Amino acid sequence: MSNDARAAYIYCPPGKDYDYAQMVDMLYLKTGDSTIAEVYSDGWTDEPASLDELIGDLPKYSKVYLMTLEGL
Repeated sequence: MSNDARAAYIYCPPGKDYDYAQMVDMLYLKTGDSTIAEVYSDGWTDEPASLDELIGDLPKYSKVYLMTLEGL
């Protein structure tokens, strides 16, 4: 990993209706990191960057935050 770019992943389990914007806000509050370059997610139909894409992009990042209110 040649840079200090950071990414995050958030998850909404099936049957839950977590607000995406609130989850992103909570992510920034919990990590205290305002330098997150990209947020990947699963469980929201209008947010297409998934865990599979994050795994493919891992070499781009020096740190990755994973956040879920329930297990993956």
